[in-house]
Amino acid sequence: MSRVRVRRYFSSPFLIACLSLSSFGCDEGDDAPVTDCYLGAGLTTTSGTMSIDYDGFAGKAPSDGVPMFLGIQQAERLYFQGCRYDGQDLWWLDLDVELATTAERPAPFELLDPNAARITALISRCAGGDCASSRRSWFGGGPSEIVLEGTLDEFDPVSGRIDLDATLIDIAPRTLETAPFAITADLSWTPTYETQLTVALDGHFQLTSAGDEAEEVELRIELAQDGATLSGNVCTEDDEDECTGPAVSGAVADPTIRLAWVDEASSNPISYQVHATFSDEGDDFSGTLSSDDEAVRIDGERER
Repeated sequence: MSRVRVRRYFSSPFLIACLSLSSFGCDEGDDAPVTDCYLGAGLTTTSGTMSIDYDGFAGKAPSDGVPMFLGIQQAERLYFQGCRYDGQDLWWLDLDVELATTAERPAPFELLDPNAARITALISRCAGGDCASSRRSWFGGGPSEIVLEGTLDEFDPVSGRIDLDATLIDIAPRTLETAPFAITADLSWTPTYETQLTVALDGHFQLTSAGDEAEEVELRIELAQDGATLSGNVCTEDDEDECTGPAVSGAVADPTIRLAWVDEASSNPISYQVHATFSDEGDDFSGTLSSDDEAVRIDGERER
């Protein structure tokens, strides 16, 4: 759990709770009572909407949610923190969301499937702002301790977007929790990435089916990298130096990639997506090639 520092100012019997998304605090007037809630420095502000439905061991959470800040930005993991006052009670929330780059979107929330989404939450309430007697509930642990329901509709650390609807249920033996924790979030932010790849992903790449996949894949794509953005084309049989097939768009981060294109050659256009992880040298990758109907494990290699 993140360390929370709280400052409280009272100049009247009434309590005003506020949190500034840009400065982690509030400016008070001469006579205005103020309550500030701080999470610390180095976090990224998010914007959008979030709602919570929880009335359990920790208490009844504010239904309009908690302003969230992003602490960890990775290709497969996003870690959010937030705190706010609701009346005289201080609430804080830690939210950890994970999704493999090889997973298709949208993804169901499950614990046993490696290509499903995962989410854990720590919610806590300091009654009257006194955290010495706080109540907290952690919806995490192994498959025997938690049930997940819902869908991760969008998980895009590259563009700074997440959209989810999840319900977490604590089923641990002798748990003190009395209710599920439901959260709906549609958040965006300005992403910050430092890619691990040592070379740009410019050039031609061969894509083939991996291992014992029954579906045979043989594709050639041309890519050009500009920062986190990837663009290019699928190659046709006659293409050599420059590819002229369907336009490819995508992004790279940490060192994972996502690519998408539409094949309109048939009467029913087919949308394709690639989610894969590169080696640090940027010469080969592994992941999945998915369409509207199926997903196939693939390997990719840069042409020399």
